Amino acid sequence: MNLPTRVLLTALLIVAFAAAGAIAIGYRSGLFAGESVLEVATTGDVRDLFAPHAPPDAFVADLALRRLESSFYKSIEPQTPLSGEVSALRSFLGSKKIGNVVLPGETASGDLSQDGQRAAEVLSYAQEHYGASGRDDLTDAALRGIMNSVHDPYTVYLSPREIRGLNESLSGGNFGGIGVYIVQLKDGRIVVQPIEQMPAARAGMKGGEVVDTVDGTAVRGLQIDRVEQMIRGEAGSTVHIRAHAYNAPHTEHSYDIVREIIHVPTVRAKMENEIDYIRLYDFGTTSGDEVRKALLEGKANGARAYILDLRDNGGGLLDVAVQVSSLFIPQGTIVSTIRRDGSRSSDSAIGDAIGGLHPVVILVNKYTASAS
Repeated sequence: MNLPTRVLLTALLIVAFAAAGAIAIGYRSGLFAGESVLEVATTGDVRDLFAPHAPPDAFVADLALRRLESSFYKSIEPQTPLSGEVSALRSFLGSKKIGNVVLPGETASGDLSQDGQRAAEVLSYAQEHYGASGRDDLTDAALRGIMNSVHDPYTVYLSPREIRGLNESLSGGNFGGIGVYIVQLKDGRIVVQPIEQMPAARAGMKGGEVVDTVDGTAVRGLQIDRVEQMIRGEAGSTVHIRAHAYNAPHTEHSYDIVREIIHVPTVRAKMENEIDYIRLYDFGTTSGDEVRKALLEGKANGARAYILDLRDNGGGLLDVAVQVSSLFIPQGTIVSTIRRDGSRSSDSAIGDAIGGLHPVVILVNKYTASAS
């Protein structure tokens, strides 16, 4: 994979900043998980920024180390990311049953330019001597090692596949599927949560069911993205799923579900006892419009109070968080960011508040994070 392709697909790396001033803050947590991620740091073609003799993927290690050391919310010991890179590469090569792994023992100088070049040299050496294990896999291992070296749960590297999944989640999808959230448990089981009024729900699938097979193939232990690919397909085609209730493994059900073009909504709303209830699952590209529509419908139908449910909402896009907040807040600062160097920036209400939205109750839990 050439450099511009890799950089543009991965959005390179995820780095935690001191506040909420990030392009993407959070990730849909699903049914059983509440992890979120901060700051998608994007870049373009960086071929001209580095020494022309270095292999393309080595450029990415250089840039990753520089971005981590300059943008992390606190100072980092210069040796930390280099040691993390070497450790991750050793671990990856060990998983491939490669013995007597030799990697250069680079020592940090404290100079960003020099240390970035040393990170590139480590990856270059690994690819030259162990490239048979997969050049892209070695690059992924090196970048994960650099990011994981600071032991911060919100500072991670996303592979091309993972960033596509993140972007798809935030954009709401538009793919051929059956309309379920899926989560993989620690023991490898795949659990589904059907989305209301979509094919899986209409077929009778229940929330919390454990998927046993997809089109006859057992899925326990498979990578979750592989299971997603198996479930998705051309609209109009049928997928055959066998599943059982979470606490009843011997009560298996069979489902023949016709795939449709799926757009995953981020809002579920209903009126009950003159109360407008709005469940917001994340802050995706369509969330602002969806929340506005739900509020206006509630107001038109005589709502006397409003509930905004942010439980399990791990966050999303910053501009959308500002957009949703502006529906309730007519003016003033919505969010401020203070960076490590003391510089500040802020986003203010955009001036399209809906009047008369009171009283408002907001529901949160331990998985309410970031933009929420």
